[in-house]
Amino acid sequence: MPTNERAEVLDVLRGIAIFGMFTVNMTADIWWSDEYQTLEPGSADFLALLFVNLFASGKFITIFSFLFGIGFYIQSERRIEANSSVLSFWFRRLSGLLVIGLFATACTLPARILMDYAIFGLALLLFYQRPPRLILAAAISTFVIVESVDLVIPT
Repeated sequence: MPTNERAEVLDVLRGIAIFGMFTVNMTADIWWSDEYQTLEPGSADFLALLFVNLFASGKFITIFSFLFGIGFYIQSERRIEANSSVLSFWFRRLSGLLVIGLFATACTLPARILMDYAIFGLALLLFYQRPPRLILAAAISTFVIVESVDLVIPT
């Protein structure tokens, strides 16, 4: 894509989100290890872990997911302008992402997030060009179901 058509702010935010997720993932296993148990509460390592947990965990994946949705919208609009099929474009892209995720997982790489994005992205196609009321009802229903299951089966 020509650089004059790219949204540089979105690229910068995407880079920040990826860096943040990388930082969180570097420390994810430490919380459950024996090494964490031996850290002094005032030590630099302990404070760094605390900082990452308080200010980064869960935040960057949210930003990245939001940017995924924005990218979906922008690319869909460009397909419409080019008189090209939005659904076939996204089906191909997300199917490819799913194949890459499955291949990486088969090679024992931790790539579940790729499969999650592919599967949820394919589910997103069910709501393409649907009435806003239907989308809102589906979102509320999904929230209620997830919260109900969480009450029955705590994580």
